[in-house]
Amino acid sequence: MPSPPRIYTTVQPLNRTVDIPKTNGSGNKPHTVYFDQQTRHTLLFCADPCGWCAGSGCKTQLVLKDNGSCKILSNCSFHYEGMVYSKAATYSENTPCTNVPVPCSICLQKDQNRMQLPTFWKYNLVYHMLVNHLSPSKTLPPFPPDLVVSCHISQREEQKIGIPQTKTQEFRQLSGAPPSDDIQALEESLKRERSGSTSASKQPVKKKKGGKK
Repeated sequence: MPSPPRIYTTVQPLNRTVDIPKTNGSGNKPHTVYFDQQTRHTLLFCADPCGWCAGSGCKTQLVLKDNGSCKILSNCSFHYEGMVYSKAATYSENTPCTNVPVPCSICLQKDQNRMQLPTFWKYNLVYHMLVNHLSPSKTLPPFPPDLVVSCHISQREEQKIGIPQTKTQEFRQLSGAPPSDDIQALEESLKRERSGSTSASKQPVKKKKGGKK
């Protein structure tokens, strides 16, 4: 399997928030202030925006079911219970957005026995990593291969939702994020590894024949 990429960040939290009025006029929305040393830009992150309503304060959780699949729970009033996860996570020309709830395998390394998975929205990856996994030296840990694959956003998706290609290329160059070709190779390796693990678990156990001495 290819080595998981090392994702870099030059963004540091300034430990303060700014209240920005909501577009619908219903109060303010807190934004955490960060500073990017590379571009010298001040960044404002909404406090973990909800993928259903784009607001703050909603809780969405992936929960493991007995059959190994996941169920999506949410207290958001816009939660669409009929969402088919595999379709929502796949790019198409008509529905280019692949922002879905994602389990954090870095969080899971601390507690692998929980049924309620630590969850964040795919488009909130940078916020989740900065808040939960930024080291005292302001570096991020190596990304597990499954997290690299599940959080990858293709150039065509970014272009379709209005992000200029130059911005995508600039971010990938600064952060070390892998291109789509590398993601496909990593995804195929993960599939082969999982297939091998499943096949090995289904191998029948051979019983030793007892012979008379």
